[in-house]
Amino acid sequence: MLSQTRKNIRVERTLNEEAGTIHLKYFYKRKQLPAFILDSKLSEQLAGYSLIEKDLETVLGWLKSIDTFLPSEEKDKSRVLHGTDREVWNLVKSLFVSSLTFYAKCFTNCPGRRARLNRKMFTEEYRVVHDQVMLYRNSFAAHSGHEKFELAKSILIVNPAKNYELTISQERAQPDYIAQYEDISFHDLIHHVLETVREKQDKVHNRIVEEILADAECYIEMCKNPKGLVVQLNNGV
Repeated sequence: MLSQTRKNIRVERTLNEEAGTIHLKYFYKRKQLPAFILDSKLSEQLAGYSLIEKDLETVLGWLKSIDTFLPSEEKDKSRVLHGTDREVWNLVKSLFVSSLTFYAKCFTNCPGRRARLNRKMFTEEYRVVHDQVMLYRNSFAAHSGHEKFELAKSILIVNPAKNYELTISQERAQPDYIAQYEDISFHDLIHHVLETVREKQDKVHNRIVEEILADAECYIEMCKNPKGLVVQLNNGV
């Protein structure tokens, strides 16, 4: 029998700060349980989707934090937002840029992850919004791209009242937050992507269950090994 949940199982985590390792112990009714790291391709893929899920949950948290900073009249607006209270809006901008960066990371090949997302996984309406978000990330958050989401111009100002005094000024503009894309918000996109990721996790999980059940006797034999009482994670892996 393979349980679908960790109900009533307690995990004890110990961090070795010098070595950068985490030691895990699992308990059921105060009794320590054998546990082993799975290293198949499917199990690594499942772990990768778990990291992606964590990133998306972090993005969602940042977007909710942005909402707490926005004045009530701004929350009903769409598209590009820019504020005059720079102490507040600089925080909004930093959270927005962080959200774009973390979102884009979910679609990038990472050596430490065996999973990544693809826009083809989403319905058409969300693909359009995804493309816009990635465009903002590439042109605004990551580097200066072809799209002019930020502007800077040098302006010559002439003052006839002071004998045609000339002044050169630099004017610049950057969006602080882009809340809406077509009729779908950034929040809506994240919720949709999270739902997709969790569906992927369920499918991979079920395939791993089939693998384990096919080799159940081996795992039962491994439980007799005392080394299975502590699981070690190296450097956050």
